Amino acid sequence: SFVGENTYIAEKTTIKNCIIGANCKINEKVRLTNCVIMNNVTTAPSKNLYIFFTFFSAKAQLGLESFVGENTYIAEKTTIKNCIIGANCKINEKVRLTNCVIMNNVTISSLNIISGSIICDDVETSQNCEIKDCIISRGHHFGSDGEKHTNEVIGGNDDRMMEI
Repeated sequence: SFVGENTYIAEKTTIKNCIIGANCKINEKVRLTNCVIMNNVTTAPSKNLYIFFTFFSAKAQLGLESFVGENTYIAEKTTIKNCIIGANCKINEKVRLTNCVIMNNVTISSLNIISGSIICDDVETSQNCEIKDCIISRGHHFGSDGEKHTNEVIGGNDDRMMEI
């Protein structure tokens, strides 16, 4: 593993084969495996915050890649598998992200389950949402807690879904 300058790693934290940028704060009881964490990332203390790259089960070997951008906060009891998360994001507690691209300046509220989706810049979810195989357009803000979406393009009132 490689750890950048001025990065704090608390006791009882497990780090295997990771690259962690400068000025990060990795709090206690966090498990990081084969991932890249950019500069200025903070994780909450947790018994259950896992960021994976490779996962082994009894019957299969799966390559799961995760990347976390600069100035991103990840709260406790959050699981991130095979995701790319942009800069300046806030991932709140008890969130499960699988096979997602989360662009910049995104806030994922507590208790969300998001899989197979692309969430464009400046999106804010409400709590307890389930989002599967969706594209959420830039700047969309969910109106109510507990929304469920599958195979949808959400938002998109703008001619530009995302900027590349």
